Amino acid sequence: SELRQDQACESGDVLVSPASWNHTMGCGEEGVEGQSGDWVVAQRLVELPEAGAYTFTFSTNSSEQLSFKVELRNCERDGLASIYFIETWFDQYPNKPHGLLLLDFEAGTYVVRIRVDEPTEGLELAMSVDSWF
Repeated sequence: SELRQDQACESGDVLVSPASWNHTMGCGEEGVEGQSGDWVVAQRLVELPEAGAYTFTFSTNSSEQLSFKVELRNCERDGLASIYFIETWFDQYPNKPHGLLLLDFEAGTYVVRIRVDEPTEGLELAMSVDSWF
């Protein structure tokens, strides 16, 4: 995970909040890694310009319930560890976006990684980040 974080933080392809993006969660798709038929991970680099509360919202085009894991790591480090790291699982239900609210968040550049263990053909994942008031 340290190597993937380093590679993501050095990519230079940073979205500044508020931002939204889509991933096709299939092996061989740009920005996606994994094991065919088993699991896939997509990642994005996001800059949060000021400290505060932020919402991360996730939705899919799937008609099935899927479980996702989200990792959020700050690119700034203290030794070998990120100064901020969170990992959480959530169930995504059809036609119901899932929101993650993070309070007292520091400004900085973060790697957002999302994993699905049971990818379906043509799975599209939409993600967005915005400040929360």
